Amino acid sequence: MQQKDIDQAHQEQVAAANQAHQERVATATEADAAERRVTELYTKAVEQLGSDKAPVRLGGMYALERLAQNVPEQRQTIVNVLCAYLRMPYAPVAVSSASVHDPAPPATGEDAIPAGEQHSNLRGTAAPRQHAEHHEQERQVRLTAQRILTAHLNTGNDPEHPVETFWPDIDLDLTGATLLDFDFTGCRASNAHFTQAQFHGGAGFHEVIFDSKAGFNEALFHGDVEFNGVQFREIVEFSGVRFYCDASFHRAHFHGNVGFYGAQFRGSAGFHGVRFHGNVGFNGAQFHDRAGFYEARFDGGAVFNEARFDGDAGFHEAQSHGPVGFSGVKFHGDVGFYEAHFHGNVGFYGAQFRGSAGFHGVRFHGNVGFNGAQFHGMIGFDGVQVDKRIEFEGVRVRVDMAHSARREWPGGYVIRGAASDEETHIDGAEGTWGHLLRTDES
Repeated sequence: MQQKDIDQAHQEQVAAANQAHQERVATATEADAAERRVTELYTKAVEQLGSDKAPVRLGGMYALERLAQNVPEQRQTIVNVLCAYLRMPYAPVAVSSASVHDPAPPATGEDAIPAGEQHSNLRGTAAPRQHAEHHEQERQVRLTAQRILTAHLNTGNDPEHPVETFWPDIDLDLTGATLLDFDFTGCRASNAHFTQAQFHGGAGFHEVIFDSKAGFNEALFHGDVEFNGVQFREIVEFSGVRFYCDASFHRAHFHGNVGFYGAQFRGSAGFHGVRFHGNVGFNGAQFHDRAGFYEARFDGGAVFNEARFDGDAGFHEAQSHGPVGFSGVKFHGDVGFYEAHFHGNVGFYGAQFRGSAGFHGVRFHGNVGFNGAQFHGMIGFDGVQVDKRIEFEGVRVRVDMAHSARREWPGGYVIRGAASDEETHIDGAEGTWGHLLRTDES
């Protein structure tokens, strides 16, 4: 190759290198400019959230929503900001639009205000009216924050092929938040924390998918709530939660362990067709109204020790594949386990059945014990199958019931009166009591 050709090739290489460098610099400059623009938009929007004017706060939220939709890397940060806003203190009150915007009709007769007092009274009512207006505006801002979250965590009709507006892999921290008519139906989230949150109005978690841990410890639900068809893929906690109205978990799937320790259900509790793939604990839970676990499936252990059922309870056709504990449970209403299957050991030690107790057609594949239990009303063990051992040691039965009260025990057991007057009474229980004994012991 001649020197001329070598020089020309070198010049071309240098020119190409310079061009590439200039392009890299331009690209970096554009990236820096874009990043600065994102930072400016984010900062301005967050500053708007601190405004004392509701329209400005709303504008900030919508700006954050647009930014998150266009810049996926900012989505988790923006969700964190919206969650932080909802965690701010807020006390909802029932204020109708009429009371805020419409003037009261003129008073007549004895209710009329003297002319000299009208001006001072109007000044006195201005502050409450302004407060109500401010409160309603803040309510609308919070509802907007909720709608932004739920709109972009909703997958659409097919969770495996979500809509373009869906934001995947989002964590939620709504610890202690005040939520209004919160509808999370059809949404999907990773970690979700609702610990000590307060739900005012109805709440909907129908068909929600929680891919990671979820927590509702000590949350308060002031209205009806539905968790029907929800999927908890990992551990979930409901310990200390309070449901003041009806709560339903029909056909829900709990893939990890779940705890309802000390939970309170003030309304009806529905767990029809629910499936617990891991262990579940209702220790110390209180059911003040009806509780239904019809066709529920417990693949792991299930513990209801020291729980209290004030209304009727139903476990018809339920299936358990691990150990089940009902020790110390108080059933104040009727309870039925018709056609249920228990594949592991079951313990009703010290349980109190104050209403009727029905075990018709139950299949106990493992051991079952009722030691120390009390039966106040009708009892039905007809059609029960026990593959291993059933024990009734120390069981007490109320014997002053009407003759029409149906009592059917497993074969080999009979009721015998107490040996002394002292034994015929039980502290804290009405009536006259006897013992349930094996026929070879009576």
